Amino acid sequence: MIINRYNAICNLLMLTSLQQRVGIYKEPVRSWRMAERLVHEDTKDQSPARKSPLAKKAKKNPNRRQHPNAFVSLQIQNAQVKERMIAIQQQMIENDESIEPLVISPAKFHLTLMVTRLDEESTLGAAQDALDESGRMLTDMLSNVEFEFDKLSSFKQQVVFAGMSNTETIDAFERAAMEVRQIFSNHGLPIIDERTPTPHVTLFKGGKIPRSIYESIAETNCGRESFDTLQLCSMTKPKQPNGYYHVFKTARIASIVDNSGKTKESAIREDL
Repeated sequence: MIINRYNAICNLLMLTSLQQRVGIYKEPVRSWRMAERLVHEDTKDQSPARKSPLAKKAKKNPNRRQHPNAFVSLQIQNAQVKERMIAIQQQMIENDESIEPLVISPAKFHLTLMVTRLDEESTLGAAQDALDESGRMLTDMLSNVEFEFDKLSSFKQQVVFAGMSNTETIDAFERAAMEVRQIFSNHGLPIIDERTPTPHVTLFKGGKIPRSIYESIAETNCGRESFDTLQLCSMTKPKQPNGYYHVFKTARIASIVDNSGKTKESAIREDL
């Protein structure tokens, strides 16, 4: 390749006077750099087109360009946990009133297992079936797990959240999230974000929030929460009267055992 270009440049320099006479080039070729430019312009259309690294990446991850409009969540319902998270929000606002517009309504407190996109009625049906299956599969993973929210952290100082420090419960959450994602993928639904999930309950979001605002309370323990249901929620539909997201469906995680010891149906349908 290099030798061929070198020969082409040499030939161009030797023939430049003749080429000028017949009008191929409007100006003298005065340097190797100019000659190389002209050779490049003559040959670039003959080279095979190359795809940019971004195009290749987009091809490998076709869901990256899609905007999510639905998610699978674990709703925070323990009143004590919510009260302590609200107290943290109030303390942070007292420390810096400028972050008040960034506060998240307590009605929305939840953990996100995955995000997806539902475009048609058929995809909603598939997602509801996937949620049922997820509820059955997560029974052994989450039915006896208590999540303890014992620290504050942030994503790039733009999202402040209540998180966990216990590695066992973090691992349990990650396994559960990956299981749900696999089930939804098996039902033909896109997984928009494939990064390793971080269990977090968002308290503030949407602007610069320095750590100094919450550093003195960063180790506040908000208590423990266990979950017996998971929900398929909408990001775009109007919120419910209580302020929580529109819920397409709820499925039970924990099995319900009657007096005879027999397990009843572990998933329920609740189309709202």
